[in-house]
Amino acid sequence: HNLAVNRLPGFANVDGVGQFYFLMNRLLDDYAYHSLVRPDAIKWARSQKWNTMRLDDDAAKSLEAYCRQQMLPTARELLAEFSRAPFAVSRRGGKDWKIDLANNELDNFVFALPWGRAFEAEITFALKLR
Repeated sequence: HNLAVNRLPGFANVDGVGQFYFLMNRLLDDYAYHSLVRPDAIKWARSQKWNTMRLDDDAAKSLEAYCRQQMLPTARELLAEFSRAPFAVSRRGGKDWKIDLANNELDNFVFALPWGRAFEAEITFALKLR
């Protein structure tokens, strides 16, 4: 996973930003892709007569574009929902603190099927703070 923390000005060493990124990545992969987008993507791919377990390069690129188009609005909605309130970080043996990630955006959103199978996706992005 690309934590993209070093691309956030002033947040290079903040554990909570990495934790928030990881949470968003899991929500996007496990929930948005596998539960919402993938079932329709598989139907669409099968209508193209593609084997979703062994996609050739052209089929993989087409399916990636289809999934990216379906994923981006959901990704933006999830980010807005989960960054509405400050993100709380509990630190073992240390002081708990909060990171306010409100009004942020996804930047450099990438959706890929690097192994040519519809059931394994790579989702990366950067958090762009305002």
